[in-house]
Amino acid sequence: MAITNITLHSGSPLLGSPVYFRLTVVARSGVTFQRAKLKATVKTFLPGDEYYDDEQAFEFSEPITSDGYIFIDVSSALRAMSDAYEYTPHTEAGTKSYPYFLLNASAWDEYMENGVFKTTESSALSPVTPFYFFLGAFTDFERVQSSDARGVTTLTRKPANGEVVPADAPLYIYPLSFTYTADDWFSGTSHAAPTTTAVVVPGLLNNIPGRTVWQANIPDEYVAFQFVNGYGVIESAYAFTLPDESVTKTVKEYTISTPMRFNKINRNIVRKSGSRHVFKMSSGPVTEEWQQWWLEEFLNTEQCWMYHKGSWLPVSIVPDEETSAISRSKEDLPEVQFTVKLNIEGHK
Repeated sequence: MAITNITLHSGSPLLGSPVYFRLTVVARSGVTFQRAKLKATVKTFLPGDEYYDDEQAFEFSEPITSDGYIFIDVSSALRAMSDAYEYTPHTEAGTKSYPYFLLNASAWDEYMENGVFKTTESSALSPVTPFYFFLGAFTDFERVQSSDARGVTTLTRKPANGEVVPADAPLYIYPLSFTYTADDWFSGTSHAAPTTTAVVVPGLLNNIPGRTVWQANIPDEYVAFQFVNGYGVIESAYAFTLPDESVTKTVKEYTISTPMRFNKINRNIVRKSGSRHVFKMSSGPVTEEWQQWWLEEFLNTEQCWMYHKGSWLPVSIVPDEETSAISRSKEDLPEVQFTVKLNIEGHK
């Protein structure tokens, strides 16, 4: 058998980061070509009743040129399945679960010998067990600082201290702690799906696992956000509104030709899109640690909702191409400013 072993080699339970399997291969002599084939079978389990929803198989191929190892990244298969998941904001207190994905792998080789195409029987993953994956990804910086594998020990990148929540916040969302070590992952240990909890902040100081949160009467106007963080779960953020507010419109002008007459000219038609309101926001004065969270986590979100006039509305977070960071020449606390654009037209 040309593929003698297949094992999980490196990666993490977060499917947005690379996940490599290692194939131990033996090159065949006297064949026209030889390639290794890996089949990754992914099952999706959606939140709620933990029911099985879908299964798809993805095949990967690499040429075999000599004895040794071949490494294949299967994270694209996991992302193809996870892209179908639709996030919705929290609208009431309680726990919200997220999907998880099970992956099994098998491998074989294909080759041409004396003009005949041949394949071997597949070799199952060793040990034969499914591996669990969850939404989200580690950053490049986190992966560089890791070994070949990294577990999941938290569902938020917020600093442990210094978070302030308005007293009349409509809803406060925080991710629960979540421990799934690299050893658990390599052994295929079963694990519950990640969850986040939505609660109304009850007191001045809230002790959340791993963090503390202050509830305070904030005199300035603030806005509540829910957003999908880098771990693939929804959490909260609160920003201050700045005086600037604007409206964007897209205008397209068309020319319609009229029948030829000396005293008639072509007619112009102008199409205008509906109004999309744009707000300027600020994190307010924050420490350097919290500024990094705003810059690297909140501004990088791809899906976000803003609590505006009694509803959670989808918005786009639009950072400037260059956002000012720490100014070493000033003693003031830094802040992060950004733009928020409503994803729906109109305004009441």
